[in-house]
Amino acid sequence: MAFNIDEERLKPLFEYTSDGVIILDASMNIVALNPSAEEMTGWTPEAIIGKKFPMDQLIYLESDRNKAPGGGFLNWEEPNFNIQIEIALPQGNKVMLPAIGFPLADSKGNPHYGLILENMLLKYGVGEKLIKNDRLDQATGLYHRAYFEEMTGEEIKRMKKYGGSLGAILVQFENLPSIIESYGLSKGNESLRHVGDIVKGNARNVDLIGRTGEIELMVLLINLDPQKLTAVLNRLKEKFIYANQGHLFPVPVKINIGKILLNRDHEEIFKRVKLSLEKFI
Repeated sequence: MAFNIDEERLKPLFEYTSDGVIILDASMNIVALNPSAEEMTGWTPEAIIGKKFPMDQLIYLESDRNKAPGGGFLNWEEPNFNIQIEIALPQGNKVMLPAIGFPLADSKGNPHYGLILENMLLKYGVGEKLIKNDRLDQATGLYHRAYFEEMTGEEIKRMKKYGGSLGAILVQFENLPSIIESYGLSKGNESLRHVGDIVKGNARNVDLIGRTGEIELMVLLINLDPQKLTAVLNRLKEKFIYANQGHLFPVPVKINIGKILLNRDHEEIFKRVKLSLEKFI
């Protein structure tokens, strides 16, 4: 039986919050989600109601119960504050979101559990309707350096306060200047957009992506498991190889890539990730 939002007096929370709200039953099946949760995850009620909550990882930011896998570690007896939940999206990728959990019961006393997922899309203006043009690089459609640095600084502050890890990947489009010189600015910008699309397609919704230099794009990987950083980098390399060999770029590109784990202020981060650059293709 579906969880009745009107009956349980949760309608105001569902309709008027910009954060995602998900209600689970005692078996960790989703029984209700609000429109913000649909927008954040890409789930539809028809596809997800009655299904297991697709949680891959649960992190308690201020507890020794850290990185508990699966759903059995949610404490259903009391609220859970300052947690991070990694969920699988319908497109096949995953996203890590800050959350608050709280126990509740329906009108018949049956136990349920509520999750409020912080809307990172709204917080950082990642949604297309919320982005202002002055935050974007016109050639790539990604964040320009100033705004990317600002958001990176905010993430560093949050990491220092609550814990967690940050990773960064830097992509350097080495032969962009020579492409512009030989084929013109239009062909250079077209190639740059292709590079940006590949970088963006390899990132999660919660990650930050920006053009940090004339030939450089950077991804800030928020709350990424340190052990997965190399896997993320390898997937990105595979996509560049496929695009180059398949002649998907207007002209062949030369790419350098670097990666680091971050635990210092953002100015040091930009310096360190540039030092990690290696020739790739």
